[in-house]
Amino acid sequence: MGYINMGNLLLNLKAQWFKLPILAFIIFSFSVTIIAQNELVDNTLDKSRQLIDAKKFSEAADVLGSFEDQYPGNIYVERLYAQTLFWLHDFDLASTIYERAIGFHPNNMDVKYEYAIMLFDYKKYEYAKKLLIEYVSVNKYNGEAQLLLGKIYYYQRQFKEATIHLENAITLNPDDNMIKELYQQIYRIIAPQLSIGGRYRIDDQPMHAYGPSIKFNWYRSDILDLGISGNMLRYSDIPTSNLIASVQLSNSFNIASAGINLKMSVGGIYSKIGSDVDWIGGIHLVKKFNRPVQIDLMVERKNYDYTVSSVERDSILLVSRLALNISIGKKDNWNGLIGAQSNIFPDNNYVNSYYLWFLSRPVVVSNFKFYFGYSFNYMNSKEDRFEAVDSLSQIISNYTDKIEGIYNPYYTPMNQMSNSLLVNIKYQIGSSTEIYGHTSIGLFSKIKAPYLYLDKNDFDETVIVTGYSNQRYVPLDLGVSLQSQLSKKVDLTISYSYVSTYYFLTNNFNVGIKLYLK
Repeated sequence: MGYINMGNLLLNLKAQWFKLPILAFIIFSFSVTIIAQNELVDNTLDKSRQLIDAKKFSEAADVLGSFEDQYPGNIYVERLYAQTLFWLHDFDLASTIYERAIGFHPNNMDVKYEYAIMLFDYKKYEYAKKLLIEYVSVNKYNGEAQLLLGKIYYYQRQFKEATIHLENAITLNPDDNMIKELYQQIYRIIAPQLSIGGRYRIDDQPMHAYGPSIKFNWYRSDILDLGISGNMLRYSDIPTSNLIASVQLSNSFNIASAGINLKMSVGGIYSKIGSDVDWIGGIHLVKKFNRPVQIDLMVERKNYDYTVSSVERDSILLVSRLALNISIGKKDNWNGLIGAQSNIFPDNNYVNSYYLWFLSRPVVVSNFKFYFGYSFNYMNSKEDRFEAVDSLSQIISNYTDKIEGIYNPYYTPMNQMSNSLLVNIKYQIGSSTEIYGHTSIGLFSKIKAPYLYLDKNDFDETVIVTGYSNQRYVPLDLGVSLQSQLSKKVDLTISYSYVSTYYFLTNNFNVGIKLYLK
């Protein structure tokens, strides 16, 4: 039978009795510390918010940073501290604080969302996307988070994923038109597009040209962006009328990470005169830089049809064109372009041009935007192709002081220079229709103009000689166009332009309908 050792029991009770006050003291001290620290946190946050409200961001950052150094890991202080650093544009330190906060609180979605917002603002899209995917997996009803994810996928040209998150954002914010407009932009990129148009050109050579055009585009991915186009023009009011038709197949390759777009095209062209068939095509490379600078390089083989003699030939007149353009600036701000172009013809002659222009930021008056600018253009040819219309015998038998001449088969300017004043106008009608107008008026322009006369050669034979004189002229380029979204799936474009050069005057009329088929 057991028994109780009363001595040991009394000793144990006495020891526990002395431990109770010590334990109570520890608990009390810890509680006081927590209360004091919570009060310090509240005071720090209140003081910091007051400084932020007063736009004293640097002082607020000092207060929050001092607390963070002494008591790291408080999620509320870290979030406000990182946000304040963001407002101070101190991206590196703000990132450090956000990373530290996530390390202390890996399951806190709010800090990840706030970090993602900052990363988005600094165009760190890939990391921002990772954090937002985590966030919306828990908080899928946050419309702003869905919108940010949609924008990131859009900027990264992942259009299918972008539409999913933008549809979610529209559901959560049905009255936000900005989201709907972005969604519509993406829809118009990925939807198959069918464009049907017609054009009419009349000039004082004289020559008329008119006919239909059709184009189909289908974006499948950044390396499969297909297009097929067909054009037909009938040329009339000339001694020998003609019809020229062409078909081209194209594909665009977009390397978004490098800011590069490459378009390649190839096709065939047919001329009714002589039943001639030949090939056409080209390569167009565009490189965009982080700053608003873009370089365009283009090489193409295409039909030349600006003169009467160029379309009356038995064979198609094809020109090899090389162009390099550098543009700078943004839409609705100061912007400009400088470039050079060389047109090389089958007879080993070439016409080179060098040009630049710039436009101001818009001057806004009601619904009108006015853009003012200047342009310069210089053109020169290796050899002249200006010749007499009549034969030597006809000229001698019907001689007058002036011998009529034409450019055959293409225009060859000699030391042609123009300085022009630019005035562009944009008028907004509602949210879906815009009218554009452009005016280019030559202020100081001149050309080494050719003329023909009769003379004797070294063998005392009468010959036709080409001479040159410096002449001033006034180049004009006036135009107006209307662009309207008739519906979500139908666009309408109508345009007219009047162009006056040294050689002839041209009136151009164009109309087109674009259908989005998806």
